[in-house]
Amino acid sequence: MPPVNTGLGGPTGHGENSFLATSLDAGNYDDGAIEVDITSVFGAGGIDFFGTTYTSLYINSNGLITFAGPNTTYNGTDLASLPEPALAPFWTDHNVTGGDPAGTNNIYWDLDPVNANVTITWYDVEPYTGSGTNTFQVVLSNEGGGTFGVEYIYEDIGFTNGFGAQAQVGVTDGGSNDFIVPGSGDGTALATFDVDNLDPDSPNGTWDLFVNGGIVVCFLEGTLIETSQGAKPVQWLRDGDLLKTLDHGYQALVKVVESRFVACDKTLPVCISANTLDNDKDLFLSPHHRVLITNSYCDLLFGTPSVFVAAKHLLGLPGVRQETQARHVSYYHLVLRDHEVIFSNAQPSESFFAGDMARLALGSTRQQMQSQISESAMTQSTARRTLKAHEAMVLVDILLADCTFTQKDSAHCKRLAR
Repeated sequence: MPPVNTGLGGPTGHGENSFLATSLDAGNYDDGAIEVDITSVFGAGGIDFFGTTYTSLYINSNGLITFAGPNTTYNGTDLASLPEPALAPFWTDHNVTGGDPAGTNNIYWDLDPVNANVTITWYDVEPYTGSGTNTFQVVLSNEGGGTFGVEYIYEDIGFTNGFGAQAQVGVTDGGSNDFIVPGSGDGTALATFDVDNLDPDSPNGTWDLFVNGGIVVCFLEGTLIETSQGAKPVQWLRDGDLLKTLDHGYQALVKVVESRFVACDKTLPVCISANTLDNDKDLFLSPHHRVLITNSYCDLLFGTPSVFVAAKHLLGLPGVRQETQARHVSYYHLVLRDHEVIFSNAQPSESFFAGDMARLALGSTRQQMQSQISESAMTQSTARRTLKAHEAMVLVDILLADCTFTQKDSAHCKRLAR
């Protein structure tokens, strides 16, 4: 079981702010809520959650974090039916009425602008009925560029049903977008959250995801990657698999990293329709993922026959579009010893660039991930020149001027992009 973060100040080390030592904004110490201003960590604009910004959040004793207002409902039977945006690390009936303002059966929080974290800890909290105590923690990390990370850490799970319903765990926008953690609502599964492998890329007892924007480079689940054993869905790849590269034959995967994203706006996938470039199937990428364009104009404009262009910078071309409906997605990052050109749905594309590694992992996972990457002694230079936004715009304009680039003419335009 992972220990929750401590050393955050306050009487127990979990933060200077104590639920029992603070006036409530709603309810009581059985089912109550306190509003917390988070602008010291997330800036004056606050946090962007499914396209809406919030400058504060509500810590609810029931194990919910809400944004639009307090929620004093002691439990729920289905997180997906909750009609408001919320984070649910462990939503069931917790009762801190008999707790110690400077000790156990209490909720603490810490605002850390230096490390850009908000940490909220339910510390040895008790159920409304029954026995046992729970200690779990939520860490919200400002990752920059509009992205924030959510990490759930379970140190000790002593009960799963505080009164009337098993705990609900996950994330919801209060509408059609719900990310339910496997085991939510299942007492047997919930009881072992503190020791289970909830996330393949995180220590046992932890679960995380990213929310909203940010610069990450990754393939969407289902993308076919060329390997020594043929094309494989990216989610089937494992460390050590041999990937086909354009420059250096087959190279071994150092690490496969999955990032779960609650994607909206800037992180929604970009789709490059089949045969728009060299891709033989629709190719879904994160907006910043770069594909290789080889064309005589590249040499003329940039002094090199081929360049990397971010998927989002190709949106001016017919056949390239960005999804518009917010949803949760699984992005996969393929880390090789060097930055390489690999093949995704037959399209030459980039592997993950090691210099961006810090953006892939949160909290307890990050140190482990960076250690593994540093041991691989990877280069910090990209395999090809990467076009800036204004350079990509020039290239796209020229391709459009030279070719109508309509879908019926895509075969001709595909040849032009070589």
